Amino acid sequence: MSTQTVGVSGGYLAGGGHSPLSSLYGMAADQVLAIEIVTPDGRFVTASEESNNDLFWALRGGGGGMFGVMTSVTVKVYPVIPVATMQFSFATSTNVSSTTFWNGLRAYFDYFIDFTNAGTYTYFSAAATGNDSYSFSMAPFFAPNMTESQLRTLVSPFFTRLAALGIIITPVINQYDDFYDAWWAVFPLEVVGVTFIKTASRLFPKSNWGNETSLNATFAAIQTTIELGGSLLAFNIAAAENDGSDNSINPAWRETCLHAILATVWSPTANDSTIVAASENLTYNWMQKWRDVSPTSGAYMSEGDISEPNFQQGILPFTPSEP
Repeated sequence: MSTQTVGVSGGYLAGGGHSPLSSLYGMAADQVLAIEIVTPDGRFVTASEESNNDLFWALRGGGGGMFGVMTSVTVKVYPVIPVATMQFSFATSTNVSSTTFWNGLRAYFDYFIDFTNAGTYTYFSAAATGNDSYSFSMAPFFAPNMTESQLRTLVSPFFTRLAALGIIITPVINQYDDFYDAWWAVFPLEVVGVTFIKTASRLFPKSNWGNETSLNATFAAIQTTIELGGSLLAFNIAAAENDGSDNSINPAWRETCLHAILATVWSPTANDSTIVAASENLTYNWMQKWRDVSPTSGAYMSEGDISEPNFQQGILPFTPSEP
């Protein structure tokens, strides 16, 4: 989990569940060994690979509240590992033009595969702050099973490129003895459920990083939607397959290195027609630019657009290996 208010089971595990450990160990649904559940017809059953395995497949990624009431979950455990974290930001200013800002953000995209291959996870945002002015915030760069020194070495090539552009940053780097202390220290308590924001998401595949042309097209689609007024919240993340077990998470997760969320905002006092226009603009105009550069991918169910076109492929592309 990347926020303090998400419940462990229910929608998190059942929806798939990405976390700061996903690049290292996989999705939360990959960690489940057994689930006790009360089904809609009143039966109390255990779902596992050995028992009720079709239900077990569906419960791990098929969505929260869809198959019954989960009463207990048995999950894998892992050894305690150190974690290094980093936070930094940069923005347009008298010394950093908008062109330089975008070049700096584009430089970051070049390292997405390297960073996830190293088992790291980043949680970052970018948005317009005024006329032709923008900001970027890394909060945080999360490096499980790394020391502070190892994290500095990993990001050094990226920081060298920022410096060459004239973007000066002051990263705050810390090292922790275990995951929990690191997670508690650096992830914000988020506010959700407000009535004047709508979000949509996309899982951008690693294949988009396969050559300069496709990566430039991917970045241009994201840059354009921010310039048009969207706010980006994104995760450089992979969904490692640690044991090859089959479950119902969106298969697009297995190919991704960027889970990106785009938000549109309207005034809390906006009328219905204004809200509808903003909502449809997000779904059918801004997000179409993202879909155009990732046509075979999809979105994360738990952070998707309720109006997602072709949701059967975009949100729920389930194809179980056995009926």
